[in-house]
Amino acid sequence: KVAEAANRCDEAAATRNTESTGEFEKRYEIHGIIGTDQKSADVLDGLLTASRATLIQGYDGRVWPSHDTPKQPVFTIRDDMIIGDVSFRGWKALGDLANRTTMEFVAPARKYQMSEGPPLIRADLQLEDGQELSLNVNLPYTASPSMAQRIAKADLLDVRVEASWSGVIDLRGLGLREDDCIEIVSDICPHWNGLYL
Repeated sequence: KVAEAANRCDEAAATRNTESTGEFEKRYEIHGIIGTDQKSADVLDGLLTASRATLIQGYDGRVWPSHDTPKQPVFTIRDDMIIGDVSFRGWKALGDLANRTTMEFVAPARKYQMSEGPPLIRADLQLEDGQELSLNVNLPYTASPSMAQRIAKADLLDVRVEASWSGVIDLRGLGLREDDCIEIVSDICPHWNGLYL
């Protein structure tokens, strides 16, 4: 799992200069300074944010980083598998959404002091939401402006995912991991249908 996350970070990603220079950068990298006065939880959160990863703890107690590689569903839940209570949310409150991101990242030329990057504004989403909703992305271990923009754009898209589903299914779901992608196909409640992470 750690190797998969590392491979995702090492993928070649284009920048605004790639077309003219032919040069790419790694999708995600970690740079910066960790002080002895910093809390370990804050450092870990910053490292995970810089690599677009989350820590997952399995039912067996193992912990691994889950990366942001697009996933295909590994399991399909159908009506006859559901044997207990179900919780479904098809929308988010406006306060939980965003249509604009601001970002701060470290600048090597300024001795790794924090610098503000340009905001990412989605006018189409602002029109849909009827107001400006901001998300600040703090990147204390990201030193590339294009990398910071890539992370901020992905974080904005994550915030816009509104549907969530949880429920109790039979033993056919045994072996599913916490970061697996599943598909729900329901004839009884078709509004549940879709992919979930």
